Amino acid sequence: MRLKHKIIMIIALAAVPVVFIMVSLMVYMCICGTCFCSDERGFYTLVIKGAPSAAKVFVNEIEFPVQQENGEIKLEYLRSGIVHNVSILHESYENFVFSVAGAEGEIKEFTVQMTAVQDTRFRSEP
Repeated sequence: MRLKHKIIMIIALAAVPVVFIMVSLMVYMCICGTCFCSDERGFYTLVIKGAPSAAKVFVNEIEFPVQQENGEIKLEYLRSGIVHNVSILHESYENFVFSVAGAEGEIKEFTVQMTAVQDTRFRSEP
């Protein structure tokens, strides 16, 4: 076999695992409800009110980039028809966790009441 044919064969064999991984990832995303696969479901928006500024928001354990406007966190393009587990984290507050699902095109509002964490490091012993 000539060198050119050997190189083409090596490249072709190396591409097989890459393609397999990509297809597996796409199937996983479709099953989990992320937005990379096209299907019958649309999207909805979740507006979270009452969260402290600089809070981190996780949707199904993945950090969701957020910007707060007027004390509201707006999560867009959540897959409709699927229950999403939402966690709101802030170092000065107890974690707030809830589940939510929405219909296509819906704008859902959710008000959170986070409890401040009491720092006991500087309290004197009774």
